[in-house]
Amino acid sequence: MHTVRRSVPLAALLLLILSVAVVAPVAAQAPTVSGTVTYLPRIALPADAVINVQIQDVSRQGAPAEVIGEQVIQADGKQVPIPFSVEYDPAKIVESNTYSVRATIKQGDTLLWTSDTIIPVITKGAPTENVEIMVVQVAQPEGPVTLPTPGGAPTLPLALAIFFGSATLTALAIHRVATVKQ
Repeated sequence: MHTVRRSVPLAALLLLILSVAVVAPVAAQAPTVSGTVTYLPRIALPADAVINVQIQDVSRQGAPAEVIGEQVIQADGKQVPIPFSVEYDPAKIVESNTYSVRATIKQGDTLLWTSDTIIPVITKGAPTENVEIMVVQVAQPEGPVTLPTPGGAPTLPLALAIFFGSATLTALAIHRVATVKQ
C-alpha cells in the first residue's frame, strides 16, 4: 500500500510537468541568413582578424544601405571558409525591397578583404541558406603616401602637406605649372 500512495503524488507531479511543457509556448527563433565567407588566394587569415557580416536593405539607390542584421566573428586562428549565421527581424522585411549580404575582414583598423558585389538574399526568390560571400583583397599602400615636389626636390609627405594646409598645395601646383611652361 505504501508503494501506491507514494507513486500517485509522483505520477501527478510528472503529469503536471509534462502538461506545462506541452502548453508552454516555444520561443520563436529569429530567421537567419547563413553561409560562408571565403576568398580564392591561398593566403592565411591573421589569427586576430575580425569578420563582419551584414544583411543590408539596398533598395534605395543613392542612399546608404540600412543594416537589417549583423554578426561579428573573431577569427581566432580559423581559416576560410568562415561560416556565418546572421539573424534578422522579419518585421523589417518588405517583400518588394532588395536585401543583400556583405562581408569585411579587418585586422585592427586595417581593412584586408571586402565583398564588392551585391549578393541578394531573403526576398524575390533569393536564398537564406548556403550563401557564399566571396571577398576580394584590399590593396594596401606600400610605405608613406607622398606628394611629388617640383624640380626633383625631395618628396613631401602627404601628412606635412595637409598640416601646412592648402597654401602649400597651391604653391606646389603653381610652381609645377611654371616649371612645365618653361
